[in-house]
Amino acid sequence: GKIGYMVTSTQRSGEGYLITEQSFMRLNTLGTLQDVKIRTTTYVDQGFALKTFDFRISSQLVDFKIKGKL
Repeated sequence: GKIGYMVTSTQRSGEGYLITEQSFMRLNTLGTLQDVKIRTTTYVDQGFALKTFDFRISSQLVDFKIKGKL
């Protein structure tokens, strides 16, 4: 059956594009259901070369964030 979903959007922003990805999964881990959420926001230039990113994964056990800029 279905365990989750993923949604991706791309929008023009300034001289490039803003790409947003969100996903949700309900996973059975050692007999326990865990909800896992992932969100990534990326800014790329007109040629889709990476400029910045913002990533987050969260569940009942973890909340991890990372950012980067080129």
